[in-house]
Amino acid sequence: MKAWSSSVVIRGYTDDGLAYGSGVVVAKDKVVTNCHVLRKTKSPWVSFGDTSFPVTGVQADRWHDLCLLSVFNLPVEPVPLGNSKNLKKGQEIVGIGHSGGAPVALTTGGNVIATYDFEGENIILSSAKFRMGASGSGLFDLKGILLELILSKLLATEIIIRFLQTGLSHL
Repeated sequence: MKAWSSSVVIRGYTDDGLAYGSGVVVAKDKVVTNCHVLRKTKSPWVSFGDTSFPVTGVQADRWHDLCLLSVFNLPVEPVPLGNSKNLKKGQEIVGIGHSGGAPVALTTGGNVIATYDFEGENIILSSAKFRMGASGSGLFDLKGILLELILSKLLATEIIIRFLQTGLSHL
């Protein structure tokens, strides 16, 4: 599944040691993650398998906690972006990311419990379980289409799509 292979680890050192989270490749050499994953890191990098790639730029939408990372020469195919507006209660979904900083992507299944409007977009409440380090992981439908990023206040794909399509020109 392309969704599984599009999941990467985001790492960086802080004054307290190594920080980590997850990200999803959404375009050539572009990774979306939650901005709080990068908080206080110095010179973050992206890991895919046992190879690391430097982050060469960060575009941030801090209000939505979304960061788009430019990554040098990342050899990972982007995942297709979906639409969370058509989700149905009970629909199966899959979370894919690197909880606990695991080098290999971990998956968790669940169902859509509900969706909520947030600034004209959908927030997905799901039964999928996640651990520390899951922030920035992707929430996918069973076809491997990215619906949202995982964090305590989930953000809809439409925000991610708008974020990518506008090139963050509003920042």
